[in-house]
Amino acid sequence: MDRFDQLHISYSKLIDACVNSSTQFFYKLDTSAWFYNIRQALYLSFLIADEIHNKNGCFLIHGWDGLDNTLLISSLAQILLDPESRTLDGFIDLIEREWLHAGHPFSKRYFKSAFGITPQKQEGPVFVLFLDCVRQLCEQFCLSFEFNEDFLIMLFDNLYTSEYGTFLGNNQNEREQLLVSSRTVSLWTYVKNEENIKKFINPLYKINDDVIWPSIFTQSLSLWSNLFLRFQINSKPNDEAKKEIVKLVETNLQVKIKVEKLRNELLELQKEAIDAGVLNSENY
Repeated sequence: MDRFDQLHISYSKLIDACVNSSTQFFYKLDTSAWFYNIRQALYLSFLIADEIHNKNGCFLIHGWDGLDNTLLISSLAQILLDPESRTLDGFIDLIEREWLHAGHPFSKRYFKSAFGITPQKQEGPVFVLFLDCVRQLCEQFCLSFEFNEDFLIMLFDNLYTSEYGTFLGNNQNEREQLLVSSRTVSLWTYVKNEENIKKFINPLYKINDDVIWPSIFTQSLSLWSNLFLRFQINSKPNDEAKKEIVKLVETNLQVKIKVEKLRNELLELQKEAIDAGVLNSENY
């Protein structure tokens, strides 16, 4: 896999392809090597999950300095193996544990974004790659994740510019010196607000306790168009589809409640009929 500095070059080429999408779009997309990095990240996490789950093995994951690709692969492997990491609370805990507390240098890595004319030496969108990998998994296992794509896009937006202090600093020590916890509000406070959390929940989510095994073939991967092309494409059809899905899920829930109520009423009527001698209890 590319190191963070090479990944920044790949990311810049990806953004250039998306911003100038009318000129050699597919060629630029291919030569950006962004999908190569997604595939490699998923492949390595797949190998680790397979070794742990199927062969009862163990792994020591260590990259260049343990602050970038190490955290990426470890996080993805846990998502594949642990259904709790695919819930909203579990995913937030994963980010806190594997990225924030482990010392991923957020301030250095996301200083100017891919649009910076003079990128800083320490820039590298490793966490963006992580979010894209998770989005790929959400696409392949749309029922197994409690959070939705809007949640991932919101995390991306808050990497580069945020009202909250969660991604400030380069490690826990810096955040303590900056008094981040007392001088700023956590992003998770916003997410877990009763009104806001509804925006980030997948209405089709069903608990899946199994390990998920993603396809890593190139044809199974897709461009994150709702993020990288969000200012070029019309989002209205997608938004309307989301609203319709929510409406269908709510209708289905109401029907299930009504069916259960009718079933209970039927059982009560059967019991009354049996007690009155109208029905034979042996037949029910």
